[in-house]
Amino acid sequence: MDVVLIIPSAPEWIGAESTRAGEHLGTAYLGAMLLKHGIECKIVDTRLPDFNLSRLISEINENDVQIVGITDVEVTHSTTSVLTKHIRRYCPDVRIVLGGYYPTFCYQEILRENDSIDFIVRGEGEFTFLELCQRLLNNQEVENVRGISFYDHNQEKVIEAPSRELVDELDQLPFPRRDHLSEYLRLRCQNAPSILSSRGCFGNCSFCSSNAFYKLFSGKKWRGRSAGNFVDELCKVSKDFDISYFRFWDDNFIGGIPRCRQRAYEIADEIQKRCPDIQFTIMCRANDIDRELFAQLKKAGLKIVFLGIEAMNESSLKVFNKGLTREQNWQAMKTLMDLEIRCEPGFIMFEIASTLDGIRQNLEFFKEYLKETKSKGIHFSHNLLYGILEVYRGTSLEKKLHARSLLQRNPSGIYQSYRFLNPKVAFLAELVTSKLAPKTKMIDEEIRTVSAKLNGHVARVKELQVMKYDLNQFAIQSFGELIDMVEQGNISNEQMSEFDEKLHQKICEHRSYLKNIKIDL
Repeated sequence: MDVVLIIPSAPEWIGAESTRAGEHLGTAYLGAMLLKHGIECKIVDTRLPDFNLSRLISEINENDVQIVGITDVEVTHSTTSVLTKHIRRYCPDVRIVLGGYYPTFCYQEILRENDSIDFIVRGEGEFTFLELCQRLLNNQEVENVRGISFYDHNQEKVIEAPSRELVDELDQLPFPRRDHLSEYLRLRCQNAPSILSSRGCFGNCSFCSSNAFYKLFSGKKWRGRSAGNFVDELCKVSKDFDISYFRFWDDNFIGGIPRCRQRAYEIADEIQKRCPDIQFTIMCRANDIDRELFAQLKKAGLKIVFLGIEAMNESSLKVFNKGLTREQNWQAMKTLMDLEIRCEPGFIMFEIASTLDGIRQNLEFFKEYLKETKSKGIHFSHNLLYGILEVYRGTSLEKKLHARSLLQRNPSGIYQSYRFLNPKVAFLAELVTSKLAPKTKMIDEEIRTVSAKLNGHVARVKELQVMKYDLNQFAIQSFGELIDMVEQGNISNEQMSEFDEKLHQKICEHRSYLKNIKIDL
């Protein structure tokens, strides 16, 4: 075996099955590219419950593995660092290569701080990693492989080869490997396979790592596969695994300009002709929502749209650099609801410059949204109320906040900690995350558990939907009460005790109802 590709886990996932685990398409593409060019490789997912580090070390040594490749992101970097040092200790001759968003942004400090790592692949890895592997396996010089960085111990500095341009024609890439898909589905780590029809996004959101990543390299910011090539893969995976539901994992499926919209029409037509039973979810921006186009996508099987609206007050939208207004966001959501396409909005309630007035505007939107969804029989999750901005390395927002000394490093060395500029917002966020969110999320999980056991009890399902609506309404109302208390200042112990008691009563009320349903079942 020539190469082992490793998907690392985030710290809290180690040693346990995680519902957040699922196919890692970046690694799957790398594996397919190596296989296409005759390089034998194995993909190891450390997030799966049967992963064993000692067994992995033994496999590397016993099979004379030459190269270990690890796709790293910010949340996995602390475990990636431990993993690389462990592999280096017990497999001293293997070459360790890192790639992904985080190493691309932070290759200088990673290479200086971790001498277990031999190379970092910057940018899209298919052609860079392939060429690096070919040269290493043939004992050839690698210093001029475009897109790599490494630490030169003689010169005591990081060497950076010229960057490689973005992959222009995505159709030339092989379909990603699906080595673990059956296991993911069996373990319910994901409910549908992921598939990519494009790369990139025309947006300029300040907090987005994807946007920052693609800006670093020459080439088109957004690239789409042809409709025929994409649906070829869709049909193949559907047939091979007997699957009819997919997550289109594009940062922006539509693409944002006329020729990209035409491609979306073509994909809808191809799906209806070749695999009409397919259903799918997409991600896009509010300004991508066009009634005619989405009506066609619905005919092709579109069920859910993850819509990145992020905020419903103008000040936060400016911080996020969305380039969209509250009215545009709301109109896009209403269009989807009119078409009876489920909308799952992305939302960030708290950001570093949030004000109580801006948060209240967000909350007023949710009150209106709750009424709209109830009238149309649509459900949304109160979890949207609790989102707090995370600041990732390499983003334009991270650079701005760092320049103003507003960020703090956490123990793993990643910029993501900050203080809200408004002390009252900081206090509100603390109350929401410590008191309201845990209780409502707990009941939500209990509702979901009971709902999964209903097995066609239509009347009971409707009752649970009413219960969810009541929980959403309660969460919104309670959130508003917390804003009022914080705005008034000097919250007394008596006020907090009354608030806690209301939460407790609501939990008891819902648990009593759920218990009766369980008895009936």
